[in-house]
Amino acid sequence: ALPIYTPATDVDEAYGLDYSLPRHAGAAYFLAQIFGATGDTAFRDGARHALDFLAARQPGACGSPARSCVANPELRGADLAAAAIALVAVGEYVKSTGDRSELPWARRLVAFVLFMQKPDGDFCHLYDPAADTRDEKTKMLYFSGEAAFALAKLAALVGPRDPEYPRYTAALDHALAYLTDTQYAHLAGKFFFGEDHWTCMAADAGWDALPPAHREKYARFCDGFAAFLRRTQFTSHDAISAAQPDFIGSYGFSPFLPPHGTPVGSRSEATISTYQMQQRRGRADGDEGRATRAQIALGLQFLLDHQIRDDNAWLMANPDAARGGFLMSDVKRYVRVDFVQHSCSAMLRAIPLFSR
Repeated sequence: ALPIYTPATDVDEAYGLDYSLPRHAGAAYFLAQIFGATGDTAFRDGARHALDFLAARQPGACGSPARSCVANPELRGADLAAAAIALVAVGEYVKSTGDRSELPWARRLVAFVLFMQKPDGDFCHLYDPAADTRDEKTKMLYFSGEAAFALAKLAALVGPRDPEYPRYTAALDHALAYLTDTQYAHLAGKFFFGEDHWTCMAADAGWDALPPAHREKYARFCDGFAAFLRRTQFTSHDAISAAQPDFIGSYGFSPFLPPHGTPVGSRSEATISTYQMQQRRGRADGDEGRATRAQIALGLQFLLDHQIRDDNAWLMANPDAARGGFLMSDVKRYVRVDFVQHSCSAMLRAIPLFSR
């Protein structure tokens, strides 16, 4: 889905019915993150402009004046991910700028997220604003983890003194219990992990809000998830690495498929969260913690090596526009906004780990 940019032709396909509102919100989140890290007002203004775009795409009251969702006006439905990542972006903007005037919008967005939560802790993923009905059956990749992360980030933002804090944290705990246990409570669930990077980011972000016994359980799940990912990461010890050293640090199941950079970014975000939970539990200096730290370092080096720079952009139509981006792969040579967001969010969050 759009928005994407093709460096070979300098074409920016940034609009249309398939414009991805969750990815747009993710870009707004990263702009707010980088403003908080640098103080550069260009990033603040970019985040503000991106949030205004989302604010203009709220279909009425989403069934109640207390709720806000986000939807493409040309399409009938809204989805959980657009509201959840919009909530993450609004919260990060409030945190980095100190502008608390956006908190009422954040509360309306979280009211929608809570409305979409099911009794078992999972979430409905699609919503019809006109009929005020949830789609109880359709499942979309990433959406439940994104909702949990949004709950964790908002709880951390408002803090324990907020009257709604117990409600937010209870919903977060319930969501994490589903994501780390209930959804795997079958025979096959003992042998695989899904795409749980948002789950581990949520457990890390919501650490202080979670009961100690529960957060330990969630952290152990993320230890296992990081180890599972590590088994699919190319290292210098793999046979393919002698012929294709550019594979080192990426994730994949076959040397015949060129690695994609975005999974390296998102999985680095998850392993950073896992490592931070290992630090809190006094496990960072053990074998597991050292392995996780090495995994993060390998992934970040892959990202740095594959970022578009002056020395690898000379065939691109407009190197100035392409500089700093990340291609989908060495074969699929286009940039999508979430490629940059995940990769650069991981880099930003890793700085404290490697600057000591």
